[in-house]
Amino acid sequence: MHSYLINFIIFLFIHFLPLFLAKKEIAFLQCIWRHGDRGPSKLPYPGDPYDESFWPRGWNQLTNLGMQQMNELGQFLRQRYVEDWPFLSSSYDPDEVFVQSSDSKRALVSAQALLHGLYPVIDPDDQFDPNLNWLPIAVHSTGANNEARIFFIVFDH
Repeated sequence: MHSYLINFIIFLFIHFLPLFLAKKEIAFLQCIWRHGDRGPSKLPYPGDPYDESFWPRGWNQLTNLGMQQMNELGQFLRQRYVEDWPFLSSSYDPDEVFVQSSDSKRALVSAQALLHGLYPVIDPDDQFDPNLNWLPIAVHSTGANNEARIFFIVFDH
């Protein structure tokens, strides 16, 4: 029994060694995420004191927490794919990054907040307004009539 285990370990070592010695390089990166925290889509129950006026941007819209979550996700992606595993440029390159969103306001704002975290203004030449620490980056929308290609199919049980 002991010799089978040793042979098996040697077998694994020989077959998987090239995977550990191979140069690891990212060739393509695709990230999929949902929007950040949002307000409810409707009054949760009759008489709920937190009606639509309670939510600064209204029903279904991103909250400040949701914007912060997406900005932090952008910072995480920057740390991982710009700093730790250099794959993306440190400044925004429109030929390198393509962001597509559904046409909902919360999804578009989520994408903008994420991009703000991923590409903060570092180079003063990128800053079009010295009082505004923000770099406009294009977010492509599918349009309300063409959203089926980015939504997952949901099956009723």
